[in-house]
Amino acid sequence: ELSPLLLRLDKQKTELMKNVQEMSKARINFAFISNNMSEGIVVFSEKGYITGANKSAKEILGISIQQFFMEGCRDLDYIKAVRSALDGKPMTTKFEKNGLVYQLSASPVKENPEKHAALMFITDITEKDQAEQRRKEFSGNVSHELKTPLTVVAGFSEMLTDNLEDYAATDVRHYLSLICEQSVRMRRL
Repeated sequence: ELSPLLLRLDKQKTELMKNVQEMSKARINFAFISNNMSEGIVVFSEKGYITGANKSAKEILGISIQQFFMEGCRDLDYIKAVRSALDGKPMTTKFEKNGLVYQLSASPVKENPEKHAALMFITDITEKDQAEQRRKEFSGNVSHELKTPLTVVAGFSEMLTDNLEDYAATDVRHYLSLICEQSVRMRRL
């Protein structure tokens, strides 16, 4: 009488072992992939404890598993981002360390309607940030370089338009040559 029951239990045990092996293999694959990523990934419990982090996140933030999120990294932008996600609001901010600029993207993960766990992605945006800075500097320089000749052109042309008969022909030629010079300068820009 026990034989069919024992056979069923043995079959269930075999299936259960197979499922555990598959889950273990999937976990190992995920750990391998995430630990070889340059981007950081951190998982926070609803109480703010770090329950998972890949190698990059640990190195960038100086954190470890089972640590409260404010213990390892005390950067205010990082703390605000984690708190925001734990409160149910996603937040993206910048974080600077050792001359590098990182983007921190923290998102809430609903465990139940009242409480949220959080997930954070950390991406190195140093090159993008430097390119944006160079673009701003270039725009500022171009703006300045254009304003100077435009001011000269506008000033002399307004002066000549308003009171042309008050100036000697040699003065008018001189002012017109300055307007031409500045026009050529603007075209070169």
